Amino acid sequence: MRPRPREAQRRWLCAANLGELEVTARALPTDPVAACARLHGRRGRVLLHSARDDDALGAWSFVAAEPHDTLIVRGRSIVRLDAAGRPRQRTSGDPIAAISRFLDEHGASLQAAAPGAPAPRVLGYLGYDLGRSIERLGAGPALGDDCPDAWLGAYGAVARWGADGPTLCGEPTACQRLGELLQGIERPSLPPSLGPLTADDSADHHLARVERILEYLGAGDVYQVNLARRHVARVRMPGDALALYRALAQTSPAPYGGLLEADGVSLISSSPERFLHIDGEHVETRPIKGTRPRDDDGRRVSVGAHNALPRVALHGGGPRSGAWLQLLRHALILAGSRGLRSDMHRDSACYPIVHPPPMMK
Repeated sequence: MRPRPREAQRRWLCAANLGELEVTARALPTDPVAACARLHGRRGRVLLHSARDDDALGAWSFVAAEPHDTLIVRGRSIVRLDAAGRPRQRTSGDPIAAISRFLDEHGASLQAAAPGAPAPRVLGYLGYDLGRSIERLGAGPALGDDCPDAWLGAYGAVARWGADGPTLCGEPTACQRLGELLQGIERPSLPPSLGPLTADDSADHHLARVERILEYLGAGDVYQVNLARRHVARVRMPGDALALYRALAQTSPAPYGGLLEADGVSLISSSPERFLHIDGEHVETRPIKGTRPRDDDGRRVSVGAHNALPRVALHGGGPRSGAWLQLLRHALILAGSRGLRSDMHRDSACYPIVHPPPMMK
């Protein structure tokens, strides 16, 4: 008989259509990252991790693997995979409509959240390149263009961590399967070996974009442009992507972190940003915007370990933060059909790299 793990003994529950059905009593890892490690090698492994919760955002963490249905979008090419990861349907059409149908099929349509703890059914990502199906955009970088524009997996069971500890939610049979996998042994793993991190475009091209933005600003066509420059590193030796995320979460914990091992691409994320939270008639946004921490005189950017301390929030970034929030306010007005009243809240959370602005409701 296999010995039980040394974690605290906890009961895991399986959410059925009517309330929550207790399946059995087992020991589950109290750490979502440790639980995800026990799913190493399983197709579609996903971790949504709240590595910090002192900012009232990081409330839940989720772990899952082995989706029974998968949607992959590349341009207008749409592919559905079965539980084994084999293509079962190939079509061409509107990717947004295909995503909406997939979500509706698995009960994940955009509706008011039911009371109680969340029970995810579909996990995945929507890439920025999906915007090319909505508007005409210039060609993007060639490196990485083989990655799907969108990847969504429908999971029969998801492990959930909250204030009451770990819980399994989903279909009873799938919960049983996931619970057994999470009783496995966490084997040591090494991160992939990466080459140097370098920009994928030349300095001249980047500076030319900066000059063009300055021309737009001078002409009054825009008042803010966010220019991104992608950096890449070659994978010299494959490894476990979760080891990279574990190091990231330890160095810079955030309420919205995660790992997604999709078909053809693995994603690692750590973000303090809440784009939109909808609760009835209330919409909340907490954008990433702010400055590096500054000295008490406000004239010099601080360096050193005390950068992590929330000494001066929003210093030097007030006007820009207000403009950013006003931009979001106007976007919400355009998207809605009724009046909007916005409330600025001066309660920002501070992170090791940036001091964000207040949230807007």
